[in-house]
Amino acid sequence: MFKVKVYQPGNRILSAVDAVSLATWVSESLDNGSKYLAIDLQYVSFLDSRGLGALVLVHNRVQKAEGLLGICAISGQASMLLELTSMNKLFHIYESVTQFKDVVQQRLMETPAVSTQPPELQKTLPLKNNSRQDASPSASR
Repeated sequence: MFKVKVYQPGNRILSAVDAVSLATWVSESLDNGSKYLAIDLQYVSFLDSRGLGALVLVHNRVQKAEGLLGICAISGQASMLLELTSMNKLFHIYESVTQFKDVVQQRLMETPAVSTQPPELQKTLPLKNNSRQDASPSASR
């Protein structure tokens, strides 16, 4: 079973004040083995340059740890800033935390199980066509 950890900023503005808290939360979550992190911006109405910088920083940390970061429920000025800076192409953006959880679950179900047998005992079988219909996150509103 997988677990998605969710961060929700305490303010309606994601700025330098939240940057340290967000970075700490991501670092602690990754250190504790969490790989699926969601940032719920449903109540955030304003994103400044430090807040945007914090999102980029934590995105890079999660990617380096081979995790998945979802930016969820972003709207208003915050959404507009991501579009104007083309950062909406960098992030995985979802309508809600629930949608992010659904996508994570779907991807985990599509991932083939890793064999625990040594390579010499594994049979070589032709691979199925693994073309997935990616439940790609919405990048536009």
